[in-house]
Amino acid sequence: MQWGNKRGKVAGTTIESDAYDKANALVSDIVLNYKTVFAFGEKNVSAIFEKFHDLMLLPLNNKIKNAHLAGFFFGYAQASRMIFLGLIFWLGSVVIKQFNYDPQSVYLCINVLISASMGAGMSISNLPSIQRAKSSARKIFKVIDEKSELDVREGKKS
Repeated sequence: MQWGNKRGKVAGTTIESDAYDKANALVSDIVLNYKTVFAFGEKNVSAIFEKFHDLMLLPLNNKIKNAHLAGFFFGYAQASRMIFLGLIFWLGSVVIKQFNYDPQSVYLCINVLISASMGAGMSISNLPSIQRAKSSARKIFKVIDEKSELDVREGKKS
């Protein structure tokens, strides 16, 4: 039985992934039984394609909704980044004007800081992957380091 909104949990999976599972099962059945499917005629094939299309509508609609949201946040991030860069260069011009610093040195410092912050941002974006890799490595090494009940060097069970 399904409950909740379209993105709610159903038996441990989301409805969207359930739609993908059903569509994959349908395609798998078609591929495995293609002779039988085509033996029933063109109407049968058309009905199967319509059923596949219907199964893919829910994920498609969810992706469209998510695309609008993702586009909004991407635009917001780009706008804030450009506004920040404009502010930094404006502050650089103020420093040059008020404190008579060498423009080349000021803009070189701005460039170094921007490059360093971009590098740090890219490194930080990999932290979730690094944490998952560490967790996986711990599990693997736990299995490797397990004491075996069989000692092959002695030729007997310990």
